[in-house]
Amino acid sequence: HRAKFNVGFYNSLVGLGREPGAVELDAFEVLNGVGADGVQHGAGPGALDNFWRSVENLTTAPGRNIYYFVSQASPLRKVHIRGQLRLSGPVGGGIYDWGYASGGFTADSKIDGGVEFGGQQQYCTRNAEIGDEAAYKHGAWSNVLIGSKGMYKSEAGQLAKETVIEHTERIAEKPYIMFEECENKYYLMIPRPEVGKRGVSWERYSNDIERVDFENVYVAEEGASSAAVINAKLAEGKHIVLTPGIYKITEPIVIGKSNAVLLGLGLATVEQADEAPYMESLIFVRDGLEGVRVAGLMVQGGQAGSNALIKWGTRKSGSAEIAGFLYDIFCRIGGDRDASMPEARTNKMVLINS
Repeated sequence: HRAKFNVGFYNSLVGLGREPGAVELDAFEVLNGVGADGVQHGAGPGALDNFWRSVENLTTAPGRNIYYFVSQASPLRKVHIRGQLRLSGPVGGGIYDWGYASGGFTADSKIDGGVEFGGQQQYCTRNAEIGDEAAYKHGAWSNVLIGSKGMYKSEAGQLAKETVIEHTERIAEKPYIMFEECENKYYLMIPRPEVGKRGVSWERYSNDIERVDFENVYVAEEGASSAAVINAKLAEGKHIVLTPGIYKITEPIVIGKSNAVLLGLGLATVEQADEAPYMESLIFVRDGLEGVRVAGLMVQGGQAGSNALIKWGTRKSGSAEIAGFLYDIFCRIGGDRDASMPEARTNKMVLINS
């Protein structure tokens, strides 16, 4: 596709192929507060207001540099950038004169031209690969590289520090949706856990993924799918995909079966409705389960409050070999509520007892 996308608030740009190479775009970008030339004209606010968006499972044009100036809650997953990835823009002057940016996350991605962290205060990169002649460069304070291939290049006098962990001890990549054109069917793809992972695996182990027919998936819709309906489908053993929207719930979503997937698209929001009672949690994963995946959700507290927004288990149990996974979960209090509305509250954002 000869197209370039500006990824805005609550936007998710997601390819539907088995691997990133199945969907190719010219470019994607986040340039709020930045000129069309990719330069931030003044350090503040820079990228500090750019969050709540994501890009997954696609490839960009050869040699095209990608400007993705974000600050948290804006993950990049399973992308192949065939140029350089620039995570903040210069405002003129020396190599340390960058626009403000406040952190982010990249996983399971190839970036041929390396990564320019620029003014990013902190950034976490897991299982990435860069080109042989490329480097990870700059950054304001802290850069963490986990299971990633390529070297971090320090400059003289640089304040930023890098933390390098050679391998990811154990990970299962985030579930995603694939469209099989020859069958005219959608599938929920559930990558299996990997141990000691370094770099990306989608080039080498693309068959090591469970492929689930959508006959075994319940596709929820805002307004039509209450927590009671979703819980009934989970009890039947179905996986759940929440399409984009705000799901105002009056009772918790409860995951009670092993290997269940709860996947949100387009930053689907699970919000405690104003008429709901106090809840122990908005999303609850029962004890003793194996391989549960919860991904791609905004979870927002409500007026009556809760002990936690997400609660995983009630006691410590199990082991890493059967652990579940959380991906791209963004918890907040207040959200789109204005000052005239009753305050929302919770005691904890995420409570993990497993």
